[in-house]
Amino acid sequence: MLVFDQAGVVMMANEAFGDLLRRPNEEFFGMTCHQILADLTGRRDHSFCAPDGPPRPGDLVLPLYHQDGISILSGTVTAVRNPGYPGWFILTMTAVGIPEIEGAPEEAYRKLLHAIHLIMVLDRDGRIVFVNQFAASFFGYTQDEMHGSDPMSFLIEDEESETAFDSLIRDAREKKAEIVWREFACLRKNRDAAWTSWIATPVGTAGEILCVGYNRTGGRRAEEAVAQSEERFRIAAESAGDFIYDIDLKTGAVQWFGPIDEYLGYEPGAIPRSIDGWRSLVNPDDLPSINAAFQRHRITREPFSIRYRVVDKWGNLRWWEDRGRILFDRDGMPDRFIGVNIDITRKIEADEAIRRHLRHLKFTNRILALSSGIDPPETVIPAVIGALIEEIPSTAGGIILQPARGRDPFVWASGIGADDLRQLARSKAESNPLMTIDTIDAGEGRSGLLILRKVSDQPFSPDEREMIAIASQLIGTYLERSYLREELALAYEDLSLFVDIMSHDINNSNAIAMGYTEILRDGDEGSAEGYITRIIDCLVKNAEIIRDVSTLRNLRSRRDRLTRTPLDPVIRREIRHREGVPIEYEGTDVVVLADDLISEIFTNLIGNAIRHGGPGTTISITVSENGDEVVISVADTGSGIPDDLKARVLDRHRKGKSRTSGSGLGLFIVHKLVQRYGGSILIADRVAGHPGEGALFIITLRGVGVSA
Repeated sequence: MLVFDQAGVVMMANEAFGDLLRRPNEEFFGMTCHQILADLTGRRDHSFCAPDGPPRPGDLVLPLYHQDGISILSGTVTAVRNPGYPGWFILTMTAVGIPEIEGAPEEAYRKLLHAIHLIMVLDRDGRIVFVNQFAASFFGYTQDEMHGSDPMSFLIEDEESETAFDSLIRDAREKKAEIVWREFACLRKNRDAAWTSWIATPVGTAGEILCVGYNRTGGRRAEEAVAQSEERFRIAAESAGDFIYDIDLKTGAVQWFGPIDEYLGYEPGAIPRSIDGWRSLVNPDDLPSINAAFQRHRITREPFSIRYRVVDKWGNLRWWEDRGRILFDRDGMPDRFIGVNIDITRKIEADEAIRRHLRHLKFTNRILALSSGIDPPETVIPAVIGALIEEIPSTAGGIILQPARGRDPFVWASGIGADDLRQLARSKAESNPLMTIDTIDAGEGRSGLLILRKVSDQPFSPDEREMIAIASQLIGTYLERSYLREELALAYEDLSLFVDIMSHDINNSNAIAMGYTEILRDGDEGSAEGYITRIIDCLVKNAEIIRDVSTLRNLRSRRDRLTRTPLDPVIRREIRHREGVPIEYEGTDVVVLADDLISEIFTNLIGNAIRHGGPGTTISITVSENGDEVVISVADTGSGIPDDLKARVLDRHRKGKSRTSGSGLGLFIVHKLVQRYGGSILIADRVAGHPGEGALFIITLRGVGVSA
């Protein structure tokens, strides 16, 4: 017995009903009449039970299929009239079995014949002796037309169907099972094919066979459509390169559509079809966010969409965009999860490349803005280093620039000491992921190092190293442009100097020589010897000016690197060129960093002392060491240099107080050479406080030890 409420929902099922159907009676609580009958018969179009309402009062008969055979259920639906229980309906059912054909109760047989299944009874010769109205209508004939016919004539002309029907009847007669089931195609009168399922069992006492059939055409077509759809779905998934999945949340089984194994480098079927198998593919760092997204989707029912990484067989990371949804069962519990994984690795890489390019472009524009003006390196380089460290957090470092001609390196440091920076420059960056050293090419032999060190334990990324390379290139370009601008300014100054010398000194000297020449031409023979001497002095002065200009030009154009240069041979060679001049020198074995132009220092200092000191001037040269420096002193007993000229005598074209000939460029050349060698020069009195008792030139150069 079942009790339904007014909505057709089971309120109570007694144990006898459960025993009748061989199922626990609690299983029927909450089911509708329609669900119960559909569950029992496999059909969902019962005329005696509305899909969404209570059962209709009256009698009903239906077959019950079970593993032990087939039974006929007879039932009655009664509406309860008690006002205290309005709208209740009671269904009572009993099993009446399969009635014997001969002597079967007329009422039970009548109810059986009106069942909505296809029912045929075959005699022992296999002829139809009975067919119900429903079956006759299904095949398109009258009951009389089908009576006495061979049922094989109602099959489609197909060996498979004929074999299936033949085995159905044979196995039923031989009682190979209490109930025999087969499925085959039938042919209706209008020549339409229909798929049917049949159950056969012996009945009666004369070898009759009861066949109960069910129209499976719609279901079979649906199954074929599903199979075709699934195959198309699989082909589409494989062609698109995306991977569709179906997860059974109760069993953990996963079905993939698409070549997931081959895509990740495995043999077909190597990846377990389970949640654990899927989890083994995911980058472990991404699992927490995936689980959180799934729980959020389960609770809110909002769309599930997340990006995460999977690892292929070779350890490479691939990006997936996962979109899916949970399917819930009728109890509201998660049942399945269906979705699609789209490979977005190329998109992620392209987006990352664009992002990196924009970042680099922005950084490049910032560096160009800092370095495109005419500000000196002392201002620009620290600003560039600051911008680089700001762009790459947790770094410290700086630049060591080695200028041409062997001068001491220029050092700019940020967040680190200059000595530490030099120490880093001597280390090996290749083996240290927390450090990077990049070369700076400033052109014309000028080179440098851009050095950065991570303050944290996070190594430099490839993106950061690329930005460092950009900075190195831009710094090199700026420095080369800065040095070219400086050299252009010096070249302009040299041009101005050379024009001034040509238009002033040489023209003045030529004018004097021409004046004396005209006097001689006019016949003043009395003073001829004096005039000739003066003309010769002018020519010598012009030659000296040309030599000094050539030296200056050579000094500007030379790009030789400084080398170890012993001082003693240079000094002694200059002394030999000054025979008859008293020069005191005891010799030395020190070596300085210079080039072959260093002899010009002694040539000009000795020549300047002789020229301005007058007859009887004595010159003394001493060389001493002071740590890493070499101190050279050149003193003379001449007329000295007044205090007001000491600060200016090294300037270009600044002459001393004497009227002796000379280009006025000698001390200027000395000054430039000392600067070239990274040294310094000081002018003092030979006797302190007595400028008129001789001059003292003190030159400091970089020493590199003693000669071998």
